Formats: sequence, C-alpha cells, structure tokens
Amino acid sequence: MLAAFQFSAGVLHVLFSIFLPPLYLRLLYIFLTRPQYRKMECYRIMTIIGFVQLLAAPGTLFGGLSHLLADDLWNVTVTSVKLFSMVSKTEPPLSFVLALNRMEVLCGLEFPNILYKIIICVCLLYGITYFGLLFTPWCDYTFNQQMYIARFDFTRPYTYLVATTTTIVSTASICASLTCYLIVIFHLLRVQGKVGTLKNFHKEKSILKYAGIRFLCDMFLVITFNYIKIPPLDWMGFAISSLYMVNHLLLPTSLYLALNRSIRQEFFLFRSNEVKVVSVTTSSTMNTIG
Repeated sequence: MLAAFQFSAGVLHVLFSIFLPPLYLRLLYIFLTRPQYRKMECYRIMTIIGFVQLLAAPGTLFGGLSHLLADDLWNVTVTSVKLFSMVSKTEPPLSFVLALNRMEVLCGLEFPNILYKIIICVCLLYGITYFGLLFTPWCDYTFNQQMYIARFDFTRPYTYLVATTTTIVSTASICASLTCYLIVIFHLLRVQGKVGTLKNFHKEKSILKYAGIRFLCDMFLVITFNYIKIPPLDWMGFAISSLYMVNHLLLPTSLYLALNRSIRQEFFLFRSNEVKVVSVTTSSTMNTIG
C-alpha cells in the first residue's frame, strides 16, 4: 500500500501537469499573437521564460505517475526529472534578464536590443549544457519513487563541480536581480520625491509586481535548495517539491491573471469580437407590367 505522502504527491503532481500547462499555453499564445504584447520586450522575455517553465511539466507528470505506480516507467521519469532540474537552474538567470529590462524601462535607461538576445542565448546554452552533462558518466541526478526531491549523485567524479557551478550561477543571478530591483525602488522613490508619480508608471506597475513576486519566490527556492540542509522527512520533501511545481506552473498563470486586467480579459475571451451586420430592407411598391 502506498504511503499517504507518496499517494498525495503522486496525485498532486499528475493533476498539476494535466490542468496547468494548457492554461499557461493559453497565456503564451496571447503574448505571441497580440501586437500590443508582442512588440514589448518584457513580454517577449516572459514568453521565453514561460516556454522554459513548461518544460517542467513532463517531470511533474512522470514524477507523479512514478509515485502512484511505484515504478520508474522505463527510466522516462529520471529523464524528465533531469529536464525539470534544468528548468530550475535556467530560470534564475532568465529572471535576471527580466529584472534588467524593468530597470531599463523604469529608470529611463537605454540598452542595445542585442544585449537581451545575447544574455538569453547564453542562459539557454547554459541550461542545455547542464542538461546534457547529467547524461554523461561524470555527473548524474537521481530520483526514485520513494524520493520527493531529486538529488545530485555525488559518487560521480564531476557532480560536485557541476552542483557548485549551478549554485554559484543561481546565487549570482539572484543577487544581480536584487540589485536591479533595489535600483528601481531607489529611482522611483527619488522621482516621487521630486515630481510625484513617474510618467506611464501605471502601465508598468503590473509587470513590476509580477517580476518582483517571481524574484522573491526564486530567491526562496534557491536559498532553500542550495544553502539549507533539508531534513530527511517525507512531509518536508513533499512541501519543497510542491513549491517547485507551484513556482514553475501555477504561480506565473495566477499572477498574470490577477495583476493584469487586459490579459485577464483576453484570457477568457476565446472568440474574437464579431461585427454584427444588420440588414435593413426598404420596402417599395413594385409595379408589375404584364
């Protein structure tokens, strides 16, 4: 018989992986197809982050099935969990790109457009390289149906080096993002003290709130996973794994819908507005010549 935590974790993982990705895809579709979002750099960055986060869905699904069936499912679970780990390592650097964009816009700075493309490409290459290393004899990431959090296999020769490197990258990304947001806060306070409200700030406020909340969640997970020794308790592992799922799949969609009214309206409008044409017939006397 499955333990209560194992069964709960399995059900929660499966439900999250089935119901949340389609909602997230709906939002990303809106960002890609609506000109008002597509033309803004911040939404292009958030779209890339969104597609990366959706790669966590297979790991969530197969991790849940592995808990419920008490089976590794022909090593598919381990592979998908490694992909989930790649998402967790790639997200903090990508979130820094969003923080950099918020600093540029709200502080009135001007960065070359190519800068964002270069940093994003480096972040994605970093994630792909990390994912590839997990399949080599030198490094590994392990998971089984009794585990609630996957862990590095430190019996491999270079696992420690890879784990340390990813910790440094995640920490540096969090610190860089924090610096950007502190600069933004200082600038907003300074401007408010001089002229009152920043011009067009109401248009940027929801994006800033979204980015700030996401940053706090990323920071919490980076610190918890890398710097806090997690006790080997089922409920603790279950809680941490659930937080990762929420951070990748539930929180983004919830924040978009809660903070931005225009996105919320687009999200629930599944049909484009139709123009109703009213045909007016003017009756006239028809004379028939027979």
